Amino acid sequence: MKILATISCLFCLLMACRKNNNTLPFPTETQSGLNSFGCYIDGKAFVASTTVFGNVKPLTIYYTPNPTPYYKAGFLSIQGIDARYALDHAGNVTIQKLKVFGTGEYPLGHAFDCADPYSCDRGGYYNAKEGKTYFIETGSLTITKLDTISKIISGRFRFTAKDSSGNRRDVQGGVFDGRYTN
Repeated sequence: MKILATISCLFCLLMACRKNNNTLPFPTETQSGLNSFGCYIDGKAFVASTTVFGNVKPLTIYYTPNPTPYYKAGFLSIQGIDARYALDHAGNVTIQKLKVFGTGEYPLGHAFDCADPYSCDRGGYYNAKEGKTYFIETGSLTITKLDTISKIISGRFRFTAKDSSGNRRDVQGGVFDGRYTN
């Protein structure tokens, strides 16, 4: 009986010391390939994170400076996933931009009439709780570092997005820093 009481006490102590899974530190703006991603969606912090079992890759960046059979030269795709589905704003933020060849500011938008998914600018925010996608209307992407030797890309972003019913989301203060694949 004493062993059962000791195990119960240890379990309660461990549960009390466990961090709150709904609060993650917002990433700072860095340029060292830390694989960090965060933004504010309607004022609420959205931080790329995985599930308890690590089944989700929180940040995926793809970049190709040269054309391939599938992608045009300068194709960049960034996807940050917040897999903490208990949060009202969990889901993913995706930016797909063409003609990125260096640092600087690039306009964001979403082409609906795109015949090939990798030949147009696209992106938006998918809210997992609502099951809705909000497509980018206007915004900007600022590349602060593009290192094709170390394959590191960093920057900032912001955009307004709208769903098919006209509901809007404001995505501001976005930062990312990661290693890309090509």
